[in-house]
Formats: sequence, C-alpha cells, structure tokens
Amino acid sequence: MRYNPALDGLRAVAIVAVVAFHCRVPFMTGGYFGVDLFFVLSGYLITSLLAHDRDRHGTIDLQRFYWNRLVRLMPVLVAVVLAVYALGLTTPGKAAIALFYLTDIFAPFDHEFGILSHTWSLSVEEHFYLLWPLALPVLLRAKNPALWALGLFVGATIWRVTWFPVLPYEETYYRFDARLSGLLLGSALALTKINLEAAELARIGKFSACALVFAAVSIPIFTATSLLVAQPLVEIAAAGLLVAALNESTKLHAILARPVLVQLGRWSYGIYLWHYPVAFVLREHLWWLQTLLLTSAISVALAALTYRAIEIPFRRFRLERVLRPATGS
Repeated sequence: MRYNPALDGLRAVAIVAVVAFHCRVPFMTGGYFGVDLFFVLSGYLITSLLAHDRDRHGTIDLQRFYWNRLVRLMPVLVAVVLAVYALGLTTPGKAAIALFYLTDIFAPFDHEFGILSHTWSLSVEEHFYLLWPLALPVLLRAKNPALWALGLFVGATIWRVTWFPVLPYEETYYRFDARLSGLLLGSALALTKINLEAAELARIGKFSACALVFAAVSIPIFTATSLLVAQPLVEIAAAGLLVAALNESTKLHAILARPVLVQLGRWSYGIYLWHYPVAFVLREHLWWLQTLLLTSAISVALAALTYRAIEIPFRRFRLERVLRPATGS
C-alpha cells in the first residue's frame, strides 16, 4: 500500500476532537465522535492491507497479520497501563482487563471503571482485527464484495438500533457488536472503486467536514439520539471525508497533508493512550481550558517520547520477511 499523508492528518483531526471532549471543552459535547472517525479509518486501512496481501500472495497470512498488529499496538499500551498502575491510579484487575483488550466487555458493568476506560475502543478494534481476516476471504469470493460489506454495515447499524431499548446504555456504547458499524463502513469503502471528478470529491469533502463539525459541537453527550441517529450519520460523513482525503487533487488532501497534522497523526495512538489518564486527573481540579492546555502538552510530549523510544524500535519486528520468506523480490 502506498503511504498517504492525508490519512495521518485525519487521525490528527480525530484525536483533537477526542482530547477536547475528554477535557470537557463546553462546545465539544460531540467530540467523542472522533472515535467513529478512527473506526472508519481503521476499517479502511486494515481491509486495504488484507486485500492487498491476498492479491499479492493469493492468501492472507494470518500469522504475519496478527504478529504485526500485536507488535504495533501492545508495547505502548503496556507502557501506559504500567505507568498508571505504578502511580496507584488503577487496580491490578482493571490493568489486566485493559491489557487483554476486554474493556469493552467489562466497562458497561462498571460505571466507575475509571482511568483506563478509554481502552474500550482499542478492545473493539482488536476484536475486529481478530475476526475480520477470517471473514474477509469469504467476502472477497463474492461477485461484489463491497456491496456485501456495505450490507454488513447496514446490518450492524440495525443490530445496534434494535438492541438499544433492551440493553443498558453503556453496553450499546461500548460493546464490540454495537460499535462494529464504522469499521465495516470503512471496509466497504476499501473494497469500492471510486471514480469521481475532483469537483465532486471537493463537494463531498466540504459537506462531510461540515457535518462532522456540526456533530462535534452540537450533539448532546450520550443520548438515544446520538447513538441511534447521529452515529450512523457521523460514520457516513467520516467515510465521505476519507474519500475526499484520499484524492491528492483535492484541497482537503492538501490541508490534511500539512506537516503539523501529519506528525500529530503519527503520534495519535500514543496521544490517545496518554491523554485520558492525564485529563482524568486534571479535570477534577482545574478549569476546562487549563485541563485542555496541560493535557495536550503532556500527552503530546509523552506520545512523542514513546513514539521514538517504543513504536519505532518495535517496527523492526514487523518486517515482512520475518514471517513470510521473500518470493522473488
């Protein structure tokens, strides 16, 4: 896959929204929808990667894929969880739940899950990473895999809407099966051949960006409307933003590919992991603006440090030749 810097720019947009929300910025009550942007983007990237692997080698190397995901995600998570535990801010049980990617299962039953509750989204993605490589080969044998993936997105959305009146609110928000829709929409996008003019892409990008900004600043926190109506619309808007960003001829691509956004995007995983424990402590004692400024500074600094000290060194273990011998290249 060819690297597209605008996708890192999208990660930067998503993490800014999430950090603002967790710092309780008054006009960012819908900032948690940044997670849905992450989900759509993750679905797109993972499906593109897996489909490329299948096209290149005739099959999906599950061993290599799982190894690369583990080496990419686990080291920084371990560092953050150990730091939080060493400071006495969580219990051994909750630390273990976070490290085993089970927060989405346990958090709905613990209203005070606390300082590691943000790891629920990592759990959702990890479950997707475990299951999707097994399902995708079957999907790719279909006549129109993109249409089937889109059908799965619709089905996952209907599933969430159907169970919302039955399940406690927290389960509908956290659970893997209730949050699968954005990942599936991104996957459908990865399997779709898009042939649109630059002007059409620009219009899609502008409309999608406006829709996401509107959702971030106006949707109330955690309501039935946000989960049943706004969430699928936000996911669709995120997909539209992604479509426009992928094309290098659009102004949106140029904006998202700016170095400062690209760098924030590269650090976004670390920022996500570090920012919530910092905000969790500070927001109980400080005004929201102080919380935002301090959380942003501390989490970016820690993310930059762990990126250099942990993420980059561990990438050596993700070399393709480690688990798949070279085949004439």
